[in-house]
Amino acid sequence: MKKILFIVVLSLLVAVVSQAQAKETIKIGVVLPLSGNMGATGEMGRAGALLRLKELQGAAKFDYKLILEDDEFVFSKTAMAVQKLKNFDHVDVLITMWGYGSDIALPQLKNSPNILHLNVDRWTQGKGENDFVCGASLDSHIQDLMTLIKVLGYRRIIFIGTAEQGTESYRKKLLSEAPPNNIQVIDNTMLSSEVRDLRTWILKAKEQNPDLILECLQMPAAQILLKQMHDLGVQIPVGHASQGVLEAEPSLKENQWLIYPSTPKLAWEERFKAEYHKDSIYAAPQFYNTLSLLINAYERSDGSRKPTTHELADSIKSLGKFDGSTGTLYFAAPNKYEAPVSYYIFHNGKPIETTLDELKKLRFKLKN
Repeated sequence: MKKILFIVVLSLLVAVVSQAQAKETIKIGVVLPLSGNMGATGEMGRAGALLRLKELQGAAKFDYKLILEDDEFVFSKTAMAVQKLKNFDHVDVLITMWGYGSDIALPQLKNSPNILHLNVDRWTQGKGENDFVCGASLDSHIQDLMTLIKVLGYRRIIFIGTAEQGTESYRKKLLSEAPPNNIQVIDNTMLSSEVRDLRTWILKAKEQNPDLILECLQMPAAQILLKQMHDLGVQIPVGHASQGVLEAEPSLKENQWLIYPSTPKLAWEERFKAEYHKDSIYAAPQFYNTLSLLINAYERSDGSRKPTTHELADSIKSLGKFDGSTGTLYFAAPNKYEAPVSYYIFHNGKPIETTLDELKKLRFKLKN
């Protein structure tokens, strides 16, 4: 009897293992900076992506395999990583971050119709049938920025940003939308990610007597700007339009504001902290959202076979919306899932979601 029971149990185990082995593997290449100046951001991105995979707990229809490549935020290494994932790993999906990632990846994928490209948090729309973006759109971001600047009473502003595709698109949109809103951009500067001394630029900006410096910088440039302004005693108000400031020294950004897509909801933040024993920062929730979009699209199939790239693209579009770490993201034609834009104020180094009225009160308080 025991022998029969053992055989039955063994047969069931073999059946379960065989069923698990029958799952097709989805190879997902991810290019992000896991070391270098943006290493902390990349590590958070990896943590967010892995958290989404862990939540599947074996219940998924496919076996999702992440292949992570560190580009150190060095564009030549980004190109090499894309080549490896495309030609050696033969990934089904390639995920890059920000405008620079798309700039480098899309030309290399032009003749690879079997690879779907997802970009984390670039402001522009997807390009073509196999390119999708998960993040806030440039139009909604700039529209809310114009409202914020007018409510706070700023009229003469200076823009400074990191020279990459996403920020360049942001700069051009800002320059086109400012005049109709009676806002004057008196100077605008794009910097290499390698810049370490902004003192000359800061002193020149002071001479122009702006109402506001609007920065859209990556780290460490955001930290350098704030630190060197502090050291020089230059007290021009600074507003932030990029996630880079989230990693800057807390005392340098107290009571400054940030306009950016929503931070994680409390329940998600608690799950993240339980898994990693620390708070999340950008880009953990953004990579979590992007993996959620991809997995939700794959899991809509019956699982009998791996969807083609065309079928996957159709599935992504037809989702319409999905719940992510920052709330509900909605499809915006042609190829983007839109994250809501929110206003934040920094207290004790943390971005606290706020309203235009509260920011206006703070502006009045600081002036007086």
